[in-house]
Formats: sequence, C-alpha cells, structure tokens
Amino acid sequence: MVAIKSLIESVGKAKSNEEAQELFKIANSQMPDNAAGHSVPVYFMDLDTGDMMVLYPDGRVENTGKNYPEAINKCNKKR
Repeated sequence: MVAIKSLIESVGKAKSNEEAQELFKIANSQMPDNAAGHSVPVYFMDLDTGDMMVLYPDGRVENTGKNYPEAINKCNKKR
C-alpha cells in the first residue's frame, strides 16, 4: 500500500501532463482489484482540453463526451 500511496503522490507532483499520465497508468496498474477477477474503469480529466475521459482495465481510453472547460483554468492555476 505504501508504494501505491507514493505513486499517487508523485502524480500530483508531475512536471508535465505526459509525466502525470504515465505515473497515473503505473499507479492504476498497481491497484488491487476491487472485485473478483477484474478492476474498475477510472475517470479522469484531460487538463489540456477539459474532456472527461475513462481508462478501462484493458488500457483502452475513451472520451465520455462530457467537457468541462471551466475546470482547465482552475487546474492550471494550481500548477
């Protein structure tokens, strides 16, 4: 559990979106399954476009069709 916590903390300290996405993928792959035999999809926001995305356990990423452009400004101000 400590390794997962460290990975999640490092995502927040990433120096670029690309680095954050790679660290997120590594952290997500280390998460224990919450149900027998499979993991759950993870939703995240693309901070460049404001698009809400979903990452499936098989590595597939899809756009949900929802967009939150107002969140981009809030997130970019915190960086």
